[in-house]
Amino acid sequence: MRKLRKHIHSFIFNPVQSFFYVFVMVISVYLLTTPHYLYAVLPSFLILFLLVLSNNQNIGYYIIFFLIPCDSFREFTESLGFLSVSKFLGILLALIVLLKMFIYKEKMPGLTSNLWIWFILFFIINLISAMMSDYVSTSFDNVRQLFTTYVFFGLTIALVSGKEFFKNLPVIIISSVSFVSFLSILGFLFNWEMFAMDTTGANLKRAIGASGDPNEFSAMIIFGIPFLFYYFFSSRSFFWKICFVCLFTISISAIVFTYSRGGSIVLAIVLFLISVGYLRKMKPIHIGVVSGICIIAVILATLLIPDSYWERLKSISLSSQSIRARLTYLRIGFEILIEDTILGSGPGTFKEVYGRSVITRIFSYAGRSDFRYAHNSYLEVLAGTGMLGFIILIIILMITLKNFYTAKKHFSFLHKSDMVSLVSAYRMSFISLMIYFFMLSAFYNKYFWASLAFSQIALRLSLETDKKEPDEHFSYDK
Repeated sequence: MRKLRKHIHSFIFNPVQSFFYVFVMVISVYLLTTPHYLYAVLPSFLILFLLVLSNNQNIGYYIIFFLIPCDSFREFTESLGFLSVSKFLGILLALIVLLKMFIYKEKMPGLTSNLWIWFILFFIINLISAMMSDYVSTSFDNVRQLFTTYVFFGLTIALVSGKEFFKNLPVIIISSVSFVSFLSILGFLFNWEMFAMDTTGANLKRAIGASGDPNEFSAMIIFGIPFLFYYFFSSRSFFWKICFVCLFTISISAIVFTYSRGGSIVLAIVLFLISVGYLRKMKPIHIGVVSGICIIAVILATLLIPDSYWERLKSISLSSQSIRARLTYLRIGFEILIEDTILGSGPGTFKEVYGRSVITRIFSYAGRSDFRYAHNSYLEVLAGTGMLGFIILIIILMITLKNFYTAKKHFSFLHKSDMVSLVSAYRMSFISLMIYFFMLSAFYNKYFWASLAFSQIALRLSLETDKKEPDEHFSYDK
């Protein structure tokens, strides 16, 4: 009875909420008078879903995060291709956060960040560059994407608390990436078009997961690998260690089936950096065991990985058609920078400039568009927003790395070794994307923008832990 009175009081004295309910009722009644009367029940379900989501925003965020490597699964229908599940949930979560802040006057301390001022400057530069660009439509579409990533960043730092950061999100990353990796392997073996593609003119089949691009898919797989290492070394259960070895094998197999040369390079670098980090903590006997396992893994890889994969890796040379084409990307990018040094040619317009250049005719392929990305996220930003945008981006990356470093330092001082290792995994995943950005145009990748937010969350949690008494510290150790 008390809850009923509370809801009645809220309905009467909260005009925004009352207006929303009345609006939904009007829509339902209107739909009953149309040929689409069967949809009249949907607004009621929407209210119910909103009520659930308003009390459990993390559920919506988990769904968005799980679907990051699942582009093919996000759309509601082909007719609503512009509105994906992730966008729909993101809009609802953003509205809930805004209502809590401005209607219910709830404080959101998690929204504070040392990156916001640089995001604002970067957005202003992108906006001015777009207004001055010769390719207004493409430029403003990229400004829209930038704004969307800002919303995702804000939702991440607002909704992710200690439990999500230290327990739930790493599990979601591993689960979603491993799930799509497994599907990509099946797609490659059984020729499922959704999960594999034939490369035009190259007589090569490549796994794409559910991302639509083999290189971006391999980048997302590599993003999850540091967390597999973290759980393998931190787990005390032999069963779970075997499970994480199996998931690691699935991830490596999926990367192999993408036939991504950039993915192979970044994977080798990341595995080397992770190995160096863990070897420092191991005793000599453990180093010997791990070395033996690595030797066995290399032998098995040599025997089991198809010859076509090694042949593709051997094609990495300055004389190859792909490398020569990428050198032309650098050349066009340099020409754009010379012509528009300060603000560039407009956000995301590299492909427009390249597609209209004379040099494109040399590397034109039948069935493939001449309007190509730079295969380098840094070059995309440099060409699109000039030196101003590029400098701001470098500052953002440096602040992010500093946030991770400071968080690790605080947790290490408090002897929270498990937290130190997990923050290291988050940082390594971020570094893997930073490295891959030299070979991939994926500036709006959600894992990248989530990592920027994770650095802020790690810093905030480390400072909060530092202020607590020893017996009140966060305890997420296994």
